[in-house]
Amino acid sequence: MSGGRFGYIQNRLDWEVIEKLEEIIEHNGAGEVSEDYRDSEYFEEWSPETLEEFRKGLELVKRAAVYIRRIDWLVSGDDGEETFHQRLAEDLAKIERPRSESDRFSYLKSVIESFGFREVQLGLFEKQASRDPWITYWIQLRHTVDQGEPTLRIGQDVLSHEDVLFSGAIKDLTELETLFRQIGIETV
Repeated sequence: MSGGRFGYIQNRLDWEVIEKLEEIIEHNGAGEVSEDYRDSEYFEEWSPETLEEFRKGLELVKRAAVYIRRIDWLVSGDDGEETFHQRLAEDLAKIERPRSESDRFSYLKSVIESFGFREVQLGLFEKQASRDPWITYWIQLRHTVDQGEPTLRIGQDVLSHEDVLFSGAIKDLTELETLFRQIGIETV
């Protein structure tokens, strides 16, 4: 393992802080969640405003972990200055989420399409379930100025009976992938 100048604190940020923050955001208001019969954790319900602050904090911690890792490798002699700048830019690009509303809308559209959904109307995406051909999943992507974030309505149509499975804001690929798993939409 490279680095070590800072006692590998960046790894503890990844495992202890980032993972816990992601769990708190993901399981907001879920109450008691059990991974197995020995491990359970209680998740309170936080307001959308508080969750947004959690997301901002998560983004800052992720950025801090990237900076510490890149600086660590540079000062430990594992990377040169040119490599430091190149890898720093690459690592930051991986965690950045789009800033403007139109960027977030375009980003979510590309994320939705990356899961095999196709746009059938402006902002309406569909995907046939591969295991159950009579089920069609749909996503309606909306952007309203007063809400700030693009919102999604996700549902399924089973033999002309339609159910809404989720309605709300999704900020990135990880949140959408987690939601799809919870709903049962194939992510591969």
